[in-house]
Amino acid sequence: MQQHHQNHDGGVVVFSAGSVCCAVCAPSGLRSDLVENEVSLREPRGSVLRWRAFQGTVHGVANPRTCPHHPGRQHWLMVRDVRR
Repeated sequence: MQQHHQNHDGGVVVFSAGSVCCAVCAPSGLRSDLVENEVSLREPRGSVLRWRAFQGTVHGVANPRTCPHHPGRQHWLMVRDVRR
């Protein structure tokens, strides 16, 4: 897998994913609901699951945090949730 800072299209990029959480790089200023919707589009058709921005801090750092590789981008921690 290529590192996200070496290959992205300027949009929302999932650069690490597991079964319950994923890490995303997205343009700064993009609202959390737009990031959530973009990542959730990657779920299989008909899935009852979606991705939501983690509400809290990671080691005392707010979510999202500034991307260390690209000014104007942020890293988000997303968690899987049931659609409501």
